[in-house]
Amino acid sequence: MALSLGKCRSAVNHAALILLAHGVRVALACAPVNEGPEAILEFGVIDESDDFIVIAKPAPLIVHPSNGRDEPTLLCGLEELLAFEVANGKKPAIITRLDRETSGLVLVAKHTDAARHLAMSLQFRDAEKEYIALVHGRPEWMEVTVDQPIIRQGLIQPSAIWLKRTVHESGRESLTHFRLVRSWENQLGVFSEIACLPVTGRTHQIRVHLSHLGLPIVGDKIYGSDETTFLDFIDHGWSDALRTRMILPRQALHAARLKIPWGGAMREWHCPLPADLSHWMNDPDAVSFPSQESVGSPSISANLAILSAHIPIALSKAGTHLSINSL
Repeated sequence: MALSLGKCRSAVNHAALILLAHGVRVALACAPVNEGPEAILEFGVIDESDDFIVIAKPAPLIVHPSNGRDEPTLLCGLEELLAFEVANGKKPAIITRLDRETSGLVLVAKHTDAARHLAMSLQFRDAEKEYIALVHGRPEWMEVTVDQPIIRQGLIQPSAIWLKRTVHESGRESLTHFRLVRSWENQLGVFSEIACLPVTGRTHQIRVHLSHLGLPIVGDKIYGSDETTFLDFIDHGWSDALRTRMILPRQALHAARLKIPWGGAMREWHCPLPADLSHWMNDPDAVSFPSQESVGSPSISANLAILSAHIPIALSKAGTHLSINSL
């Protein structure tokens, strides 16, 4: 496929090259080789304007730096990609955040005014977000709405996982619409594809509400049938034993659609299910799992091997193992 040069951005000691491939923006960000070991970050650019950029984030790429870990992040990659804007005083602001193990659409404002406008649209619930979740089990309903408040579990009972949430009457208002897309059965069990439309935006909201319905997300280490899988993963990394228990090495949750008002009209973006999830739905044996050594090692490149192929972004950052507060 022929590629044509579309635009070149530059900043001191950095370069970001934008290519145009049949109307699809392809991002390649490069950093000086003298800044440390190179780790590969991969994400796609779905759409871009002078005010915002829409990203297709893979899992397990983390959005923001967490716990002081020196690892590649989406924010760091965006600052490389938008080096010219950053050098001229603009600061990218991530509007729709995703958990590390969730893939899909991320909306990023390029400047303060855009960030304020987009954030207000979310605050006043003018935006619409749709996720796809692959879950254990088959619901008896075609559509259902869960209107159940959510609270951090440790505030009401002992919890081995600090960040874990649960449904409780003293929690914050949380509302999610669910729609059954399809169900199937294979040698691993019965599964369903669920379309999830959160109205509120609480931490882990979709994961908590699906667990509350008795339909935990495949690969969810915190809200699955046994939370000790999360603790085992943090302590020892991925293993054959965890593979048997979890099936997938990450939670099967994907931000597939985003609709938000901008410039007097509604803007809408779609992001297809990534290869690691779509392949598993059709052939569960086709999923490539990282070894225990690679997940627990300082290199993040092995973790990224399970992801679908997006557009490579090279950053001069040292990787690390998964951070507890960002799953």
